[in-house]
Amino acid sequence: MTMRHFFITVFLIIASPLVGDVPRPDSIGETLVLLRDAIRDAGFPDAAINEKEQSVVSDPVDDDAMIAYPDNLHRSLQNASSDAERQAILDNFIIPFTGDLEEPDAFLPQSVMPVLRHVDYLNGADIDIALQQRPFAGDLFVAYVLDFPTHTAAITAERMVEEGYNADTLHNLALDNLAEKAQALTIEGTESGIYYLALDGYYENAMLLDDALWNSITSQIGPIAVSVPTRDFVMIAPQDNADLVKLMQDIRDDALAEAPYALSSTTFLWTDAGWKVMPE
Repeated sequence: MTMRHFFITVFLIIASPLVGDVPRPDSIGETLVLLRDAIRDAGFPDAAINEKEQSVVSDPVDDDAMIAYPDNLHRSLQNASSDAERQAILDNFIIPFTGDLEEPDAFLPQSVMPVLRHVDYLNGADIDIALQQRPFAGDLFVAYVLDFPTHTAAITAERMVEEGYNADTLHNLALDNLAEKAQALTIEGTESGIYYLALDGYYENAMLLDDALWNSITSQIGPIAVSVPTRDFVMIAPQDNADLVKLMQDIRDDALAEAPYALSSTTFLWTDAGWKVMPE
């Protein structure tokens, strides 16, 4: 079984509206309903919402089904100035569901990127796919995607071999590409004393794989504790400040309970030997 993952981001092509105007959604849940209904109208009558993964699958029993994640869509719909503009945004977003997707995505070396996923990522999602994986720490593992302007597609172990890579060469390629993307990374501070990473809303989590980044941070502020409760939210606190570490963990717990794309409940410590799990 090879269910295709499409982590759809932003479309730049303007299409004609498929149906009536779209009202402004107040929550991710409302956006998921809009997305599900649009995918059904596009020719997938069995499209369904996966509540656990906060996604829409085009057909839960189809091996080649597509999965759409609505976070960027939700932001775009909220920021649009009119219902008609929201309709155009939604129509653009579902273009992959209306086109010919029988051919696999082109494997471009420069598009290979790493991501962190929870160990339960595929559990309960009605998916049987042999993702290429690498151990990380705690409750996370490393997976790999092909990054395109409109979506990302998961890289399977079979695809990796077909393209002439092994586990190490694929991982090193992904790290090189991550380093390029990291040129846009910033580290922001809060009044409380907690820091967080800001990149693009998708690959912040992958920055835990950049050893040079964490060596640089610790050289400036000393030993650190890190939390990554969602894929776009990486927090940093001085390890020797128990109050800030506790505050970071409280923020983590709130994010895990309320935010979409929950990732990890682990607090990580950066050490000379890499990431370790902080006992709680």
